[in-house]
Amino acid sequence: MRILFTNNTLDKPAGTEQSVYDYARILKARGHEVAAYSLQQGEVARRLQAAGVEVFESPLDAPWQPDLIHGHHPWETGLAALAYPEVPVLSFCRGTAPWQEAPCLAPLVQRWVAVAAACRKALTETLGGARRRAA
Repeated sequence: MRILFTNNTLDKPAGTEQSVYDYARILKARGHEVAAYSLQQGEVARRLQAAGVEVFESPLDAPWQPDLIHGHHPWETGLAALAYPEVPVLSFCRGTAPWQEAPCLAPLVQRWVAVAAACRKALTETLGGARRRAA
């Protein structure tokens, strides 16, 4: 499977940055093709590249068409979804503040994933009975 990760930054190691780094390495080790997209790059982007994961500043620069978009942050996830409108999108909610942690509400999102109870509550309130279920 070809998986495109999105994140608002791949600079300093922090929550979602570390998650992208860990998941990309694990999935690559399991034989998947993975790449990461972020406008802000730095230390984490360099670590990903050293691990053999391609990193780029535009979703259109992916080396292939993804089979799945694993999205963090609404803007970056939305841009990747627009670049690949036929590709399913998972939007991850890893926090309730600041606004950058909000889930992507693009119509192309297939599922929203909350990583904690507080995130699930905020996600459910944000979606307000959307036609798709929050996981």
